[in-house]
Amino acid sequence: VGFKVGVRFNYTQANMNTLSDVIMEFDSGIDDYLKNVSFSFHKVWQEPTSDEMEKSISEIKNRFREHCLEVSHSPISQKYRCYADKENHIVVNYNGDLYKCTARDFTVENREGILGENGELLWNEKYHRRRSIAYGNSICKKCSIFPICAGHCSQSKLEYNGNGCVMHYSNEDKMNIVSDRIALLLEKVLP
Repeated sequence: VGFKVGVRFNYTQANMNTLSDVIMEFDSGIDDYLKNVSFSFHKVWQEPTSDEMEKSISEIKNRFREHCLEVSHSPISQKYRCYADKENHIVVNYNGDLYKCTARDFTVENREGILGENGELLWNEKYHRRRSIAYGNSICKKCSIFPICAGHCSQSKLEYNGNGCVMHYSNEDKMNIVSDRIALLLEKVLP
């Protein structure tokens, strides 16, 4: 009963309606065990996002909560930094190509450098662009939740060509993120 268990759902539009089926598997009344189980929901990165999908996953999370099942806090509320944003994270492919993000195909277009003959890291323009926006772009830095979010991951920022929030957060989304962060901090200090 002493260790934590995380149940992770990787969802798409096609499978998300089946996630609630899992509730019955955990709705057995073994509360001592369930207090150590948390559920997290992660959209498959290749899947396009829609308002309908966001609303559906929010409703699914609420169903879990209604059955007293813990839904993990949003990674953003935990001040999580993507591994690709860390200076010391490097992926060296079999052919010497260098990458930062492992959630994209290892193609020449996604390559951020090469391993030199003497083992030196020869970074390209994409890598330097990633580093320049890793901790937020100009729009992010004006945002009310920037200290929590830091503009999300640099991969999202590299791929985003629009104006506004990379994550398309509404004011309501931002308030939910702040509330989630406060709840997480209170859990750490209150018994």
